[in-house]
Amino acid sequence: MISDKLHRILREWTGERKIRAREDRIVKKFFNTFGYTPDIVEIRKGKVGAYASITEPDINNNPELRNLLYEIIKTYCTFTGIIAIKELHMKAEESDYIDTLWTVTCEQHASSLFITRKKVEDNIEYTITIIAEVEEHEEKQ
Repeated sequence: MISDKLHRILREWTGERKIRAREDRIVKKFFNTFGYTPDIVEIRKGKVGAYASITEPDINNNPELRNLLYEIIKTYCTFTGIIAIKELHMKAEESDYIDTLWTVTCEQHASSLFITRKKVEDNIEYTITIIAEVEEHEEKQ
């Protein structure tokens, strides 16, 4: 006969294997979608997520990427006075939502501008966010 404590430990151990399989799946999906290996893989609120960022120095050292990000900002947002692009953040998280096509939002909070594109596919929500520094309260008429 097995003790309750040992049984609980062994059950948790098998549960960790299932979590590892979910982590492996999200890493593979992340790489297949973004072409990058995630910097972080973790569980938040019971959902596995993978995350990576391209920071300002790397953006500035890649003129093609930098120009593309500025073009996206100008296309989707009505804000002017962009000071700098601070970060490009990518994430893939397990989701209970139904599949959706890519959507785009553009929000300004104080001197930060967030341009986000997301979609849900195969129970994974993919998100790309461009974070830029802008002059406060500058908006085209």
